[in-house]
Amino acid sequence: MSVQLAGVPTPAEPRLTLTFVNDSTNAGTACIYQAVEGMSSLAWLTASTHPATTAAFTWNQTYSFVWIASDALGGALVRSSQVVAADPVGANSVTLYYDAGFTFTALGASAPSGMLRIVQDATVPANAGALVGVGMDGVATVVVATKPNWTVDVPLAAPVYCVAFGSFAEGDVIETPPSIAPLHVTFPEGVTAATVVLGGDNVLRVVAPPQTG
Repeated sequence: MSVQLAGVPTPAEPRLTLTFVNDSTNAGTACIYQAVEGMSSLAWLTASTHPATTAAFTWNQTYSFVWIASDALGGALVRSSQVVAADPVGANSVTLYYDAGFTFTALGASAPSGMLRIVQDATVPANAGALVGVGMDGVATVVVATKPNWTVDVPLAAPVYCVAFGSFAEGDVIETPPSIAPLHVTFPEGVTAATVVLGGDNVLRVVAPPQTG
């Protein structure tokens, strides 16, 4: 199900807010994630909610390049990552490089406007078990497995935010469909806030601002 929100004009580059209201009889985790064809979605923003409780998510619609790697050292698990600010009409390309560890280099503007490009060079190990992709407001949203000599192009249409409820942990790959059908919400120009309610019938609905379309 997809919903577009309508509202009045607001200042440029505002922070967005989505309020989640749990009016069901179920306890679980409210989750916002994004979806890009051919990439894995990560649980981006999450909050545990019990019946009759509310969670508010607020973010900036700014993009970044991200990589994430996990290494086992003895009995410990070491997780490393990097986040580099991206600009769809400026610094929209970067190279992933490996030298005893991953790092981004060669931030530039070689991708078409409205797209983010990640060039994985020959130094990237095969089957490294690492992930690379893009994020929003400094947190990873969609990723693919790293591989050498492989370029990842991520088109940036108007973001669609998938609101879901179930069992989620922030940063985990969403591998199976949620038990409750997700609601797809967009924020057109001039709209900065929305309220989504999980009803007693286990259906997610937008209640404010009014729906269009």
